[in-house]
Amino acid sequence: LYRALVSPTGGGGVDRRVKPSDAALMAYRLQLRDYHGWALRSFYTAFLSGRMMPGREEMMSRLGGYDRSAGAGTAMVEESQRATEEDLRRLLKAWGPLLERWEGVFAELGLEDRRRV
Repeated sequence: LYRALVSPTGGGGVDRRVKPSDAALMAYRLQLRDYHGWALRSFYTAFLSGRMMPGREEMMSRLGGYDRSAGAGTAMVEESQRATEEDLRRLLKAWGPLLERWEGVFAELGLEDRRRV
């Protein structure tokens, strides 16, 4: 989800037209959908594409801890959003090696279940 919010095409750029619901659905479809049965697929698809997900600006302000309503479109809000996007990029960069290591440990211990439904 975070990677899709920051860089939906994987190129490191920011496409601010991407809605969190679209990013969440894309992440779900790529990573989890094939491992869920009909009931879970239906639930997650409805939940992630429905009104439960906030808009992009609201999501970024929640993640960044700033109040977007206090001067929407101002330089301060724009800078806060850019800082949040950069924080997400750094977070994803730090997570990469951790996730790779965890996948290796799961495989070594026989805990990795790649069976699809």
